[in-house]
Amino acid sequence: MSEELGQFISRLRLVIAGTWRVLEQQTATAEILGVIASSPTDIQPVLDVIAENAARVCGAKDAHILPCRGRFTSNGIVLWATARARWIRRR
Repeated sequence: MSEELGQFISRLRLVIAGTWRVLEQQTATAEILGVIASSPTDIQPVLDVIAENAARVCGAKDAHILPCRGRFTSNGIVLWATARARWIRRR
């Protein structure tokens, strides 16, 4: 009986953790959409809130949005978590 209870608690923790991640992602999406709605012609506030939310959802200290032009893209942006951006700058 205690083994079954332990398994139940483990599964419950996984469900709660998954639900928390989904809620965090939905909250981030709602914040981004709110900024888009309030600043339809200004891209900077949108990029700022995307970077802030990406860092929070990824558990990073910071995030950066960098312009990207390369072999596989003609124009675009790339979002890097802080650890990845540091690695890129060192190369």
